[in-house]
Amino acid sequence: MKDELQDYINEQVDTEEMTILKLLKEDQSFDYKTLGDLSKAVSDALGIELPKAFSEISELLKNGDLILSGGQKIIPIDRLNLKKGKLTGHNRGFCFCRLEGATKDDPDVFVPHVKLHGALNKDTVLIKIFHLDDGRLEGEVFKIVKRNEDNIVGTLLMTNNKYAFVRPDDNRNFFDIFVKLDKNFKGKHLDKVVVKLTNFNSKNPEGRITEILGPANQKGVDILSVIREFNLYEEFPREVLDEARSVPQSVLDFERKDRMNFCDQIVVTIDGEDSKDFDDAISIDENEDGGFVLGVHIADVSHYVKPGSALDQEAYKRATSVYFCDRVLPMIPEELSNGICSLNPGVERLTMSVLIDLDHHGTVKSYKITPGIIKSSARMTYTDVFAILQGDEETTKKYENIS
Repeated sequence: MKDELQDYINEQVDTEEMTILKLLKEDQSFDYKTLGDLSKAVSDALGIELPKAFSEISELLKNGDLILSGGQKIIPIDRLNLKKGKLTGHNRGFCFCRLEGATKDDPDVFVPHVKLHGALNKDTVLIKIFHLDDGRLEGEVFKIVKRNEDNIVGTLLMTNNKYAFVRPDDNRNFFDIFVKLDKNFKGKHLDKVVVKLTNFNSKNPEGRITEILGPANQKGVDILSVIREFNLYEEFPREVLDEARSVPQSVLDFERKDRMNFCDQIVVTIDGEDSKDFDDAISIDENEDGGFVLGVHIADVSHYVKPGSALDQEAYKRATSVYFCDRVLPMIPEELSNGICSLNPGVERLTMSVLIDLDHHGTVKSYKITPGIIKSSARMTYTDVFAILQGDEETTKKYENIS
């Protein structure tokens, strides 16, 4: 059996990397009490360095993929019929667990309050699953792998000048948080505050207030509460700003090479009245056969944000720009988002352009994607375009130079 397993391992190493977790799942003989002994056995089996094996097994234990069973064996969680997942709380005190690797069609597992064993909203846990007579799944928390470290925003409920509770705005956090106040504390009853959990239990977890946002009815506090609750980023790190400020704010001669030039064509952006950055534009030309070529021109941000750069890593962390009624938290600094990567009218900008060949019915016949360079002819708005389509003469005259 051992020889067959080693042949299997060798085959896997030849065709795809044999992971440590996969090895431990395949061969139950790798049961050791100590991390050192298991690391040595895995190192020998896979032919990897001992420190690497030790490090990866430690990470698997930390992440809950391996577990010390009964204080006797380090084994994969599957052998104990445990599943890893993340909890989502409900205001009535129970949770649902989304299992790791679940598809959109897989049901979440219901975990009643009495089976949470101190686990809370957004905690990563190992659960044991039970199949109920009515076909539903119910879970019980076996181990808490990782506590929720997000900010919790809530309302301060003062009891006296030494103690208070914070009632979370998000009722999936189905508990009030107990906080101790020092003599210099400046918060007031019903202020919005930010709190970090420091001591976890299922009744009233304890926390530490990290920021006082101000009275709930004060202007801007509602927006700030959302920013803090979702851990959004208001400021860019210095190295990201330095990198952005080093980018030229006009197209350089060498950047025109191998790009299709659309600067002599009518190209327009269409956005809302309050927009400050314009990342897409369109052009349209009529063919002799009565069809059209629709050009869709997208700002070529990737030309300026190189893979692995500080700008790239920050953009990956932020994922998207976030728009509020009174501000924008951009994915990339303004030097790019409102500057060289914004398709402002009258200036050259680099694009990735799609040219779509349409027949007179609007059916796509073919398309071509190409790096391009444009000079926007006008900054149009949705309101103005709608007015033109409705036959408004004044608005039509406003754009007569591009009609």
